[in-house]
Amino acid sequence: MLQSEFENIVKMTVSPAEFEAINTVYMNSDLNKWEFGALWIQMNKSRVAKAKEDAKAKEKLEKLHEKLWNIIGKYGWKDYQWKERMLVYSVLTTREQNTVEEAGLNMKEYDRYAGHYVYKRMSTMLWEIRKYLKAA
Repeated sequence: MLQSEFENIVKMTVSPAEFEAINTVYMNSDLNKWEFGALWIQMNKSRVAKAKEDAKAKEKLEKLHEKLWNIIGKYGWKDYQWKERMLVYSVLTTREQNTVEEAGLNMKEYDRYAGHYVYKRMSTMLWEIRKYLKAA
């Protein structure tokens, strides 16, 4: 059995050294590769479950990044003067605001002159989204 075949059966990746040990056991068994894969999954339930969780979390993060890049693409090209005047809540749709909040970015900042929190300008928000995406 090839490593890629095994990984397709168990739906997770293993290191080459680990696959070598797995393949040795497989070659010494009388099971076909599907039966062996099912048995291996059963013996490594918690590890397989964690791999599925990790894959799901990675996919969710990739979707979030894609949504943020879409926001950059939609509003990033606008004229600087326009971005500097407009506040986040008046530009972004509710869905886009939820995406920004899901990324952990705050749309408000403390205005020490006013003494309370106010919405950020769109230019500041776009800068923070770009900074977040570069760090990711």
